[in-house]
Amino acid sequence: MILNSLKYIAILIALLALYIILPIGDYESGLAHLFGFIAIGTLFLIFSFTVIITKVVQGNKKFDYSMTLITVAFLVITYSTFAHDKFWTRPILKTQVNDPNVDRFSLILYKNKSFGLRESHLEFIKVYQGDYTISKDTLRLLREGLPKLTNEIITNRYLIKDTLLKPIDTKYPNMVVIKE
Repeated sequence: MILNSLKYIAILIALLALYIILPIGDYESGLAHLFGFIAIGTLFLIFSFTVIITKVVQGNKKFDYSMTLITVAFLVITYSTFAHDKFWTRPILKTQVNDPNVDRFSLILYKNKSFGLRESHLEFIKVYQGDYTISKDTLRLLREGLPKLTNEIITNRYLIKDTLLKPIDTKYPNMVVIKE
């Protein structure tokens, strides 16, 4: 009875920990998020290993693999999230604003026609997400209010040059393609 309660509490804790780190929608991430995830993730692992080890020591003939599978899934999702920002798709283009005064903005286009616009600060990052389309030589970011969100640094339409994204409205800075 107590083990089952501990198991369900551990599952709720795992969901909370994954909610902190999964990059879904617009999000902010920083040191507070990392430390919170470490604390909550450690608590989940303690609960989960307590349930698993107790069931093994008790010698249950009908071993419950669900907690083991949940723990493995938690670890795989955690690794995938830290190894690749969006582990379910791959980046096809990475750019950065070509202005030393506002070089904290970078844009990543993904294979599944979504984008992530990252605003980096010393202690945290903000990520705005949306979809994009490319027609001929024009990139269009399908996100309402993007210039307002970025203090008029990023716009919704760019001309695609060889190693440059040139905004159609000239009051915005160019974005340079980053080679990896």
